[in-house]
Amino acid sequence: MDAYWHTSDSRALWNAIEPKREGVLPNKRLKLPGPAFSPRALAPQLKRDPLGSVMRLLARSHVFIVLAALVLAMFLIGQYWRQPFHDDAQGFARAFGSAWQVVFLPIQLMMGLVWAAGGTPTRIVAGLALIIYLAAFVGLDVLIARIARTPPSDAA
Repeated sequence: MDAYWHTSDSRALWNAIEPKREGVLPNKRLKLPGPAFSPRALAPQLKRDPLGSVMRLLARSHVFIVLAALVLAMFLIGQYWRQPFHDDAQGFARAFGSAWQVVFLPIQLMMGLVWAAGGTPTRIVAGLALIIYLAAFVGLDVLIARIARTPPSDAA
């Protein structure tokens, strides 16, 4: 670093940048340059399309459509199979009941909001909540497909 400051070019550049103050002697012991002399941080060089292959895989496999179909199947099974919802359920029935509570938590939230607003959560309201829930899965699938089709920008 000392060799850097002892070159005539760097000292001349520093003197050109340094404001001239009358009556003030320059500091001879100054060794650290200002921010103008610090090396610039390099921007990270990303691959041309770092997430493209994952997005195309999600778009081709239609993961969210499959999840929507599984949610609908689980809903229909839950409507006709009452054993998982008893307190003494064992084995697969108990696991199904636990999964039901997790999967349909957004629908339970919507039903709770209807009840809190003074409405009556009926089967029609539950059906509409299910349709909204499934539409969210379909919308995510459409969004992923649209993003996967978009070519990467070469802004760099």
